[in-house]
Amino acid sequence: MIKSPIIAIIFEWINFGLVIFAIVYLFKKYLLKLIYSQISQEQNHTYELEKELGDISSQIKLSKENLYDQQEAYSDLYNNLKKWHRIILAKKESELNFYKINQEKLSKKLNKKIEIIELNNLKNKSYNLALLEAKTEIAEKFNDNKLLGLNYQDKVIKDLN
Repeated sequence: MIKSPIIAIIFEWINFGLVIFAIVYLFKKYLLKLIYSQISQEQNHTYELEKELGDISSQIKLSKENLYDQQEAYSDLYNNLKKWHRIILAKKESELNFYKINQEKLSKKLNKKIEIIELNNLKNKSYNLALLEAKTEIAEKFNDNKLLGLNYQDKVIKDLN
């Protein structure tokens, strides 16, 4: 046991230094490596997250560009469909007008033909009535000589045809 206070203080400082040295040595040997490995892991994890964030950002950018392109394509397609619809309606309208005009022309032609047929039927009836009347008059005039009347009648009918 040491009796001198200076030696005791020096001895206490040496012991204190040895304890500090042991703590620093143990800290460097075990804790510092553990802290460095955890920091390295956190940095790697942060790097991977930043890399994923960059990938996700580029995917979002590509998706936005793709969406914009699709919106433009959709807009173009919609405008083309509207234009084609107007063209189809115009063609349909012109075809309807064409068919209406042709139907009117055909109707007029048909009416003219019906009038001609009716007129021919009327002429035929008139011709037959006139012929019958002529036959009757001839038969009345040649009442005494029927053979002469029939010959005259045949001659008139041949001349009419």
